[in-house]
Amino acid sequence: HMPMPQPQSPENIAHCHACGSPMNVEYVPPFSNVGCPACGEQNRVKCEFGPYTLVRRHAVGGMSMVFAAHDPTLHREVALKILSEDFSADERRITAFEEEARITASFSHPNVVRVLTTGKAFGRLYIAMELVPGGHFEHQIQERGQIPEIEMLPLAIEIAHGLKAAHAAGLIHRDVKPGNILLDAEGHAKLVDFGLALVTQGGKAKAAEIWATPYYVPPETIEGFPEDFRSDIYAFGATLYHALAGKPSCGEETMSTTILRDAKKKVIPLSLAAPWLSEETCKIVQRSMAYDPKDRFQSYDELITRLDVALKRLQTGTAGVSSGLAAKRRAKSKRQEIAAFVMAGLVLSAALGGGIWWVVRSGPQKQGGKPLTTARTPVLSDSDVETATQIATSYREAHEAVE
Repeated sequence: HMPMPQPQSPENIAHCHACGSPMNVEYVPPFSNVGCPACGEQNRVKCEFGPYTLVRRHAVGGMSMVFAAHDPTLHREVALKILSEDFSADERRITAFEEEARITASFSHPNVVRVLTTGKAFGRLYIAMELVPGGHFEHQIQERGQIPEIEMLPLAIEIAHGLKAAHAAGLIHRDVKPGNILLDAEGHAKLVDFGLALVTQGGKAKAAEIWATPYYVPPETIEGFPEDFRSDIYAFGATLYHALAGKPSCGEETMSTTILRDAKKKVIPLSLAAPWLSEETCKIVQRSMAYDPKDRFQSYDELITRLDVALKRLQTGTAGVSSGLAAKRRAKSKRQEIAAFVMAGLVLSAALGGGIWWVVRSGPQKQGGKPLTTARTPVLSDSDVETATQIATSYREAHEAVE
């Protein structure tokens, strides 16, 4: 006996908008264009997820896709995060996805993206969140290179407040990076993607697996040691470093424990990588990225206070220069001092040479008992011209060195 075919789920049957013919879309990704097998017309399918209608693709992540969707109840656009097909049958990923929704919905803060609801459609879980229109902060870095310090510090303060709220709710984010910071229409920062977040027990937690971004991952995560809020502070510092210097603090993209551990120990201080920054900001980043957690900030309040002070000093023009810039200024001052001595020597040499030439050429001389008349137009020899040219060249070089 032939096995009877299983009836298709009604949600996996779409109907052509042109001819009405049924189409099996069971294995088609959400928001796909499908040609009708009967009339050939293209149809956009799998757009209805619960009460939401997908409008356009917004972003693609490691385990999910994000769409902009229409909320008919409140007549607004929301972001719909849908678990990718590859992970939709993985119980561990499903649990993590559900946990992300629960964790993010467990607290509310202006600098954290708000979760609205969760659901399941076409066999896939989704999370409905507020849609943040300004895009990822990562794109700002890619397009602009370095973010000016006067712009970065207010954003850093907002991100720190968001992390503080998560910490107060007993959470650590575990994936703080430019790609998980969104900017709203007014340019304010919002943390997103608590997919790797852990609920801390006694202040610390240990992940079952390492899933992080090498540029920003703290050393204790690489080592497999328990993590706490100071691990987020490290990633926060690495994010600031990247934005302010225009390049990551750690150039390694591998997840090799040995290579990454060594790279984290040899980070070039921000004051040298970006010597134009203020001393206060460089010290904040350096302390945030200390290899040992006990050398980092021990509370978000302390971190935020230091950021506030750094911003106020920058705004009032009282910020100190970084050690890297101070060293460059000292070196420039030394070059100027040397150049000044060289210039003075050249001027003195030129004056002495001119005086000697004048005495030799203009002094009274006798020939046959008769005084010679003083030369009205001095005539220079080839050697005189060469000497004068050398003096002029040296003088110009010394002048340029001073400038």
